[in-house]
Amino acid sequence: MSKVSRIIITEVIDWQGLSLSVTFDSDWSGLGYVAHLEVVTVKPDRAPNPISGTGYKSHFLPVNEIENAQELRQYVLAWLAEAAKSADWRANAQLSLF
Repeated sequence: MSKVSRIIITEVIDWQGLSLSVTFDSDWSGLGYVAHLEVVTVKPDRAPNPISGTGYKSHFLPVNEIENAQELRQYVLAWLAEAAKSADWRANAQLSLF
């Protein structure tokens, strides 16, 4: 098996009034099997978002699922959009209006 090139990407993604710090490690395990994605709401600090009620999410995924910053951004935005469809998030978002 060939060695996987390790890529670490960190960026801030703005989504519906939240700023999310996103860090992706393409070879978290160092063995070429597991990548790691960390999403933290930084503005407002640790505010809930659709994928985490605590404002922090750690997510493991297969190596090569994400290969660059553009794919990372698309992955996170799609994940947020899908999770925002849940009844729990819609109720939470509705309550935040009052």
